[in-house]
Amino acid sequence: MKRNADTLAPNAHKGIWRENARFFNKGEIGQWKSLLGEEELRIYRDVMDRFDPEFVRWIEGGRHA
Repeated sequence: MKRNADTLAPNAHKGIWRENARFFNKGEIGQWKSLLGEEELRIYRDVMDRFDPEFVRWIEGGRHA
């Protein structure tokens, strides 16, 4: 994704990022979960429960799901 950051980073065309590629971190699956508290994770799960499980697997795991 870093390689295509000029296309994939949100609002890349607006020049809001110092470097579009830095928008993408290491790309570790599930890395974001450690940034959320229990309440935020509960809300996330409540929202994800509204979607098809296959879609959720793709959102959380990308092409590796």
